[in-house]
Amino acid sequence: MTRAIAWERVAELGEQPAAGVTRHTSILVIGYQDARKLGLGEVLSAKARKASDLRERGQQIEIMPEVDFVRLLAL
Repeated sequence: MTRAIAWERVAELGEQPAAGVTRHTSILVIGYQDARKLGLGEVLSAKARKASDLRERGQQIEIMPEVDFVRLLAL
């Protein structure tokens, strides 16, 4: 599933997809992580690190693997 199709499906469900992680984010979907695009020694993307930081500060944000997201959309 392309990102554009995923955004369209999320919008059809009445949610607001966004390009970045903010204090308004409730779910971050994480797809395959290409290690070549991550910072040296990093295992998570900048968005995943920010979402984790927000969770540690008490924000209710779910970090969901892409496979679970696709299953959820199929329901």
